[in-house]
Amino acid sequence: RVATRDKSWSGNGVDPVTKIGEVMASDREMGMVLLLIFALGARRREGIMYRPGEADKGAYAVVDRGTKGGRYREVPLNDAQRQILDFIGRSVEDPGKPLGGNRRLESSIGRFSYVMRRHGLTKKGLGVTAHGLRNQNLMALHTRLTGMEVPVRGGVRPEGEAKERDIAARLELARTAGHGRIEISNAY
Repeated sequence: RVATRDKSWSGNGVDPVTKIGEVMASDREMGMVLLLIFALGARRREGIMYRPGEADKGAYAVVDRGTKGGRYREVPLNDAQRQILDFIGRSVEDPGKPLGGNRRLESSIGRFSYVMRRHGLTKKGLGVTAHGLRNQNLMALHTRLTGMEVPVRGGVRPEGEAKERDIAARLELARTAGHGRIEISNAY
């Protein structure tokens, strides 16, 4: 599958920093989950189950709870991601607790969905979902690694040496996103 539409928040006219700030003002826990999704390109379940005190390893973050297929992964951190994780670590009451709170997972997912709807963060509302933050993170990673925009944002399919950089970047994208196949990086 190749992406034919930009599903990122910024690609749909939604400023992630402003909107996450609004969510944090009304529901700090779920705002922290969104912030983590934005920073690491995590999935919703991974964000809800993330425990800052256990997963933050300094130069990288471990994503091992709530992953598809139980896949363990380490996400290397750039300076901006490091700052976000530092903020999250300072802002939570108990770093050993999941970001989504100490409640049943289904309850946390329901609360997260409610907060997203309340803030218009749906396809019907503002045209974006939490997964769009993951898309945005992974598209930015591709651009950092290759120096080129992704095709869904007007980039062209690379040739020659640029194609080799693109393949290496897509392998890194698949690894960072917790996918087992390079082809899945086409979806971003």
